[in-house]
Amino acid sequence: MLFSSAPVVAVVLLVRYLVQEVWDIGEVATFGEIGSVITGVTLILGFMLGGVLADYKESER
Repeated sequence: MLFSSAPVVAVVLLVRYLVQEVWDIGEVATFGEIGSVITGVTLILGFMLGGVLADYKESER
């Protein structure tokens, strides 16, 4: 698993370096700005999975 994910990590780090250092594009978005979006998506996914589990339990009867 390490050998299959290491090239992906290397590509992501290379792209990040190119964007921030070579092309001089600063932070696009910080975690403070994206944190509320991540929280909202997690909440919605939780509600959706809760509904799916309720339907699954109902179908077993």
